Amino acid sequence: MARYRTKDEVDLRWNAIRRAATARVDLEVKTYREKRLNDVLSQLWTTFSHALGEGTLTELEPEYEQWVADSLNLKALNK
Repeated sequence: MARYRTKDEVDLRWNAIRRAATARVDLEVKTYREKRLNDVLSQLWTTFSHALGEGTLTELEPEYEQWVADSLNLKALNK
């Protein structure tokens, strides 16, 4: 059975620093993800709506993988 170990002041301060650093990294990752998805999904929507305009109701397979790859590559080249 696991037992609780009382943390000393060093443990408590380190945990506070670790939590703050982890929260900051998580926020940066979420911000990056939101921006990246905004770019990728905008490109994918353009491709999807163009297909709809041509009378094609595109499904997930197999074209979507190429759409995602193209979208990611286009954005990477523009950076």
